[in-house]
Amino acid sequence: MKLILGYGRSGQKVADVLSKRGEFAYVSDIEEKKDVKVYPSIEYIWGDHPLWLLDKVDEIILSPGIPKDINFLKKAKERNIKIISELEWALEQINGIKLGITGTNGKTTTTSLISHIFSFNGIKSITAGNIGIPLSSLLEEEPFDVYAIEISSFQLEVMSKKLLDGALLLNITPDHIDRHKSFENYLEIKKNIFNLLKKGGVGVAPEGLFPELILSRYGNSKNCELIIEKEKFIFEGKEILKRDDLKLLGDHNWENAAGAVLLSLKFGIEGEKIKKPIEVFRPLEHRMEIVDEVNGITFINDSKGTNVDSVVKALTGVPDKKTVLILGGKDKGSDFSPLKEDIKKKCLAVFCIGEAKEKIFHTLNNLNIKIILKENLEDVFSSLDEVLENGSFVLLSPGCASFDQYKNYEERGKHFKELVRKWKERKSRIL
Repeated sequence: MKLILGYGRSGQKVADVLSKRGEFAYVSDIEEKKDVKVYPSIEYIWGDHPLWLLDKVDEIILSPGIPKDINFLKKAKERNIKIISELEWALEQINGIKLGITGTNGKTTTTSLISHIFSFNGIKSITAGNIGIPLSSLLEEEPFDVYAIEISSFQLEVMSKKLLDGALLLNITPDHIDRHKSFENYLEIKKNIFNLLKKGGVGVAPEGLFPELILSRYGNSKNCELIIEKEKFIFEGKEILKRDDLKLLGDHNWENAAGAVLLSLKFGIEGEKIKKPIEVFRPLEHRMEIVDEVNGITFINDSKGTNVDSVVKALTGVPDKKTVLILGGKDKGSDFSPLKEDIKKKCLAVFCIGEAKEKIFHTLNNLNIKIILKENLEDVFSSLDEVLENGSFVLLSPGCASFDQYKNYEERGKHFKELVRKWKERKSRIL
């Protein structure tokens, strides 16, 4: 019998599939889930992972939020009980071309862009994985030709089977150190995506990253398969894309688009069929999303920017000395000092909010700009007028997780957008 360990979004989808197949199973989660669907064929254990369960099951399907080193899983390994991630469990049952995408910043946008390129060219494609659609939810659907699958470090650390046709690794900078203990561990986990390639599978990565691996490369070097020049991409000696064709803010999106383009080319999309889908692709919600422009003030929602490097990259998308930056949330063990130079160059002021506000404030307080402590986003909007200048940008790019004040980054981003709407209404009444 199977045990679903963790009953978040992924675990719930596995339970749904097993129930439809008439299988009996267990679910175990340390937190009781309310207002979620439960199934008669599933027995639920809340509040603990009791060891007696190991006498009842022969396979554990692991949700990505469960650390692999908990005592329950150690005991399961001692008994040689099969442990498999939800993603790997679903990958074994999916037909079609399976493309895995990972990295630190821009995974979701890049995954969506890859799927969009294939779909635009008449190839039935879908996104899944860490992007918010568990792959297991597609097991009962009509099959797709291409699956563009975002894979997080939490998923990669427990995956081992060679099930991917293609793998794209984007940028890597420190993140989730609270989970993975060191940047070196995080690097090795990300590198694992290439161990998941089938024989003859295609791996794609930026030049210089894991140089010991034989991969298709993109970058500035003339030795790369796809060459990034300042304002264009070159493939097989031909220009296939201009910078202006991509409607995404930030240098990181330009670089990540190169990875998306190269992977698409390796799987049969012709060079002349790249430009059109990219021209019409638009930013995803909560990722350098332009919310509104009010009286010359531009509001940008980058709530998905949950680590320090994502903030650095977000700041490349705004003009110098014009930005009011909102930083803070739940700290993930980050060092905020790498932000100093970019903040000095780009920012008028910085608001520090949430659980990490004091740490951020003390890191940045020696800069010659306004660094302001506030409890939450409402407090920030109450004080915005004190720091704004004509033509300012207000950028929510927190560099932290959201769990101190919100359920997730989506809820935080939606709250920011609602506050922008109210601020706009207030300004219109004044005018």
